[in-house]
Amino acid sequence: MRNTVFTLVIICMASITTFGQRHLRYQDLQFSIGTMNYNGEISTAVDPGTLLIEMRPYAAIDYNYFFGPKFGMGMRLGYGMVTADDANHATPDRGLSFESDVVELNAQMIYHFKKWGKSFHANTTTLYLKASGGATWVHTRYPDDIQFPDGVDIYPGTNGGFNLGLGGGAKFRLSKRSALSVEFMGHFLYSDLIEGFKYRKGFDASDGYGGLRIGYHILLL
Repeated sequence: MRNTVFTLVIICMASITTFGQRHLRYQDLQFSIGTMNYNGEISTAVDPGTLLIEMRPYAAIDYNYFFGPKFGMGMRLGYGMVTADDANHATPDRGLSFESDVVELNAQMIYHFKKWGKSFHANTTTLYLKASGGATWVHTRYPDDIQFPDGVDIYPGTNGGFNLGLGGGAKFRLSKRSALSVEFMGHFLYSDLIEGFKYRKGFDASDGYGGLRIGYHILLL
């Protein structure tokens, strides 16, 4: 009899714990717009004026599942553009420039510094960190009059690579089911082909991209 009662107590406690955990879970559908900038062989200048000249748009949709008030995982599908021109950097006489479409599909992890989400309405803001990784595809275009120097291999069209991203931002609750976020993400690309060309010697290095984004969140309770 005692064993039966003890077993029932354990089952009830486990059920209560499971219910409590489920009560804190929620889903987050996010729509983002923002900016994209590139870092690579051409972009030697990082002054604000050059960043503004070469800034391009970005948009994304995210689905995230939060296991509690602080930790979540999800996916992001994003599209943006990057560009750079030697005329804006340290080697204007070289005459290289490009523009690339960028598509990324990433898995991501998110950590809130404050308890936030479905059951924590008193906390209307929180800072958060985000880490991500996935696939990036780029499609590059060049000016019609471009002249590539010797020692450069050209890879026009679509190329791909693996990326790792790190960033963070702040969330602001609008209502029980909606929020805004401001976020910065930077991505390291395991590829040297975001420009669509590669130096055979001397300048081989991985590229990067990133930007500032504003997101609108729908909390699926």
